[in-house]
Amino acid sequence: MNDSYNDEAETWRYIGRWYKHLFNENERFGPSFLRLQELVPEASLSDIKAVLAEYHGGKRMSQPVVRKLQEVVDEFTRQTIDRIQREHRGDLFVNRCPACQRIVASPSAKQCLWCGHDWHSVTTNESNEARTPEKRRDAT
Repeated sequence: MNDSYNDEAETWRYIGRWYKHLFNENERFGPSFLRLQELVPEASLSDIKAVLAEYHGGKRMSQPVVRKLQEVVDEFTRQTIDRIQREHRGDLFVNRCPACQRIVASPSAKQCLWCGHDWHSVTTNESNEARTPEKRRDAT
């Protein structure tokens, strides 16, 4: 099984895949060209183009600029996740493995790709019950 798990990155991936409709207009397009220029004034136009190109499999750029842009993207990601979780708490179901509490592949998944735990035989009610915040706290 895969060991390199990052909850924030997996939450972003999961929400982006299954809950795109909860993104506002700015979030839908991510940190756009102009927003990057505004947030990282020391980045040249060619640096920003390079970041966007690299994001899509393109060329390299200087490490200080890459680090600064990554900080901006990380903060954008955190703010977006926080807003969606705060404003859409009732609409958002982040499916977590009952064994390891990691985010699984989809809202209906019943097997964890991280630890291999399988809960296909557990009824939906039992499965959801086991993943309530109270149960998760008790498990830790």
